[in-house]
Amino acid sequence: MLDSVFLKWKEAEREIKKMKKKIISILAIMLMITVPFSITVLAGSEEDPEIVDEPDSEIVNYLDVISAWFFEKGEEPDYLFTALKMK
Repeated sequence: MLDSVFLKWKEAEREIKKMKKKIISILAIMLMITVPFSITVLAGSEEDPEIVDEPDSEIVNYLDVISAWFFEKGEEPDYLFTALKMK
């Protein structure tokens, strides 16, 4: 009888170790997935725009876009803003 209790105890310890590995693995995967999504938007600036357009002589001067970029304000993290630099 004592042997069967000891075997059950060892089996329970193995199951606990397996569960710990699974939980740690799940937490690591969750961390790897959520960290990139929580980084603020850093998509260019006036000096380093995301979109650059060559000047076009066929379009009216004030309608020609030179560059564009996206940015996020610290006080309004739910909104993504767009900036255009026009001719």
